[in-house]
Amino acid sequence: MNAPIKVIVKNQEGNKLVFQVKRDVKLRKVLNLYCEKQVLQYGTVNFLINGERFDHDLTPNEVKLEEGDEIDALLPANGGGHPS
Repeated sequence: MNAPIKVIVKNQEGNKLVFQVKRDVKLRKVLNLYCEKQVLQYGTVNFLINGERFDHDLTPNEVKLEEGDEIDALLPANGGGHPS
């Protein structure tokens, strides 16, 4: 059962990119491709599944992703501190 599934990567504004992925491909490949398409550096984006961080070297099967599941892509917040 290695049929491809559609995985959605959604940013903070709700914009979505859909990727068709084989269930045994490391998610790192998808996340790198997302960053390339969004012109982002891979290491600067936090990716979450159900609000939790995950090992990007796992596959959709290993993290139990199903057809149409979403991965959240969050950029780090800047600012918010008090002036010295």
